[in-house]
Amino acid sequence: MKGETSAEISEEILITVRRHSLEDKVVAFSADNTNTNFGGLNRAGMVNVHTKVKDSLQREVIGLGCPAHIIHNTARTALDMVPLDVEYLLTKIFGYFHIFTVHVERLKTFCDFVGQEYYNILGHCNVRWLSMLPALERVLQMYAPLKSFFLSEEKSPVVLRKFFEDPFTELWLAFVHGNLGIFNEAIKTLEGQDRCAVESAAILRHFQAKLTARRDDNFLPVMVRVPLRDLEENGLITKETFLGKSKCFFDTAVNYLEAWGKHADDLQDLSCLLLKKEASAVGS
Repeated sequence: MKGETSAEISEEILITVRRHSLEDKVVAFSADNTNTNFGGLNRAGMVNVHTKVKDSLQREVIGLGCPAHIIHNTARTALDMVPLDVEYLLTKIFGYFHIFTVHVERLKTFCDFVGQEYYNILGHCNVRWLSMLPALERVLQMYAPLKSFFLSEEKSPVVLRKFFEDPFTELWLAFVHGNLGIFNEAIKTLEGQDRCAVESAAILRHFQAKLTARRDDNFLPVMVRVPLRDLEENGLITKETFLGKSKCFFDTAVNYLEAWGKHADDLQDLSCLLLKKEASAVGS
């Protein structure tokens, strides 16, 4: 479409609905969570696609935001509570080595020095939902040579030097890595070819339950335990302080999911349609 206004999008949708005589069969409208489509979190206002479709059809239409988009935004919002800009760090490191062969060759010498096999640094794009985890995993895999490299380079970017000088960088990278896995898992499950709206809503609720359990159990990823212990032994942090900061991450994630997932509450009563549970026998 040439334009992306709510009026143009809704009109195109309605043309298609009428062409196929679906006016009385439209149950829900699903789209990503932009203001153009839904009018924001509270579904307020009249100038959005969802409202225009409902008004034109003169019937209630359930508004379903994209659950994968919700989870992606949950991760980005929760990461703002971590005292480290992980997304910026990954982008900056990748940019330093991307297409600069001389930088790569020097990094390889540091890998040889610390006995680490060299692996290509991976890029991350903020609109690619699943790209952060492998990029972060690669940085952690190469953390020792990368740290030595940037602290030894005469003209290394100041921001990267500060990142690697900070004794808490590896700790928070490990924490984020240990939690991004369940975000990626949920998104991949949602992106299956055979997902219906009811099942997507159930996946979203299950993911929220996982995050809530991690928060309530003071979850510590395995990779966090060694750097946390070392920092505790050096008197730089206490476990209680770390858990307090990590709780902010989980609180923010759970609150975001509650706010944006509430629009799928109407589907909870339809979970029986998934046929996930065997029907109980009824006595005569």
